[in-house]
Amino acid sequence: MIKLPKIISIIKFANENVDYSGYVRILDLDRLANFLHKSQEDTNLYINVAANRDLQHRCILHLEIKGELVLICQRCLDKLSFTIDKKLDLIALNSIDNIANKEGSYEPILIDEDGKINFYDIISDEIILSIPQVPRHDDVKCTKVSDIIQFEEV
Repeated sequence: MIKLPKIISIIKFANENVDYSGYVRILDLDRLANFLHKSQEDTNLYINVAANRDLQHRCILHLEIKGELVLICQRCLDKLSFTIDKKLDLIALNSIDNIANKEGSYEPILIDEDGKINFYDIISDEIILSIPQVPRHDDVKCTKVSDIIQFEEV
């Protein structure tokens, strides 16, 4: 498996009908740092990325993200395992004005004047959107809650 680059050219990928499988190191995704527990090991996320042009010749990026994260439980501040398994389709746009005119079920991403994006930022953003607003264990699994409250079977 190959380590995927931080910066990619969506236009080039789409023109070449690229289909890559690879990985990204979790600790390379700087935006995730505040969500991860200090015990998070430097493991990899599995990424599958494919790009093509649709019938209107627009650049489409198909992205699949899989992996395990160790988040911070907001109740007990202990580690909380979280599985990410997300598929999405993105459309490359070169202007905010084009967002209103996009068609279909694609999520828009803005590319720079060279047709490039920071791929790691896209991956980070999608993971952050997948994380619960308040990550926490179930009541019976949370160490602090189970120390305070005794659960009885009914």
